[in-house]
Amino acid sequence: MTVALSYVDAYGYVKFSVTGAPAGYTLKRLDPFSTTLQTIVGYESSGWISGGAGYGEDYRPPLGTSVKYVLAPVAATADNPGYDYAYINTPSNVAWLRDITKPALSQRVIVVTTGDEQEPARQSIYDISGRHLPLVVFDVRQGRRGTLVLLITNYVDASGVQVRTGRDSRVAIERLLATGAPLLLTMCNSKVWTPCMMAIGNATFTRFGSRDTWTLSMDYVEVDDPLNYAITRIASPTWADHFNNTGGLAHAGDPPPPVVYSQLKARYANYLSVATGTRRD
Repeated sequence: MTVALSYVDAYGYVKFSVTGAPAGYTLKRLDPFSTTLQTIVGYESSGWISGGAGYGEDYRPPLGTSVKYVLAPVAATADNPGYDYAYINTPSNVAWLRDITKPALSQRVIVVTTGDEQEPARQSIYDISGRHLPLVVFDVRQGRRGTLVLLITNYVDASGVQVRTGRDSRVAIERLLATGAPLLLTMCNSKVWTPCMMAIGNATFTRFGSRDTWTLSMDYVEVDDPLNYAITRIASPTWADHFNNTGGLAHAGDPPPPVVYSQLKARYANYLSVATGTRRD
């Protein structure tokens, strides 16, 4: 069994491949200071491995540290010296903002501040007559939410050479925001920021001085990873669809087509069959 790892510097993720994997095995990650094997989103099962071989990408690796990847049984939660593994060192002092469904749009960003991170709870608390303490019926701690600020400016590589102007950086960020999909922000491990999949609300650009430099303030809410629930976004129609009037395509967010009478009648019949007890599925 072998595990091969490489860090894709252009897009900021770990690319992996395995060979000779036994049936029922998958690749897992052991984060620094942790004893629990973490599943890689999208690779929870062994379905991505065929004939003992497979490859994939991890968009949530801890940055600025040494990361261990372990080839282990799907149900395994703890590391074992007998498992095959490999280490990879990820770069420090970096942060990445990405749409995981469009890796080519990934952007290396400068985070000015993550601001206050709220973690509200959904609760239903009832005061009961005759009881000293109230009862809580529903209590779920939600994900993070708040406002983070990025600095949009020219990008200089490790050798000090400018590879992108501030204007190009802004265009690239706007292209990323325009996808309308949740975005994943990953920061250096030393910043104590767990990778956050976030739905972006208001995004406000403020010019910094008179140069092509801006601060970008983004309101966010932490959301579930799209790969966990496999939602297929509505495809935007192309010019050919409009020209040929092929139909069937709608912009994301467009209202659904109206319900016709035959659909309404069929649904009412289903309702009656359940309400009267003639159908129990």
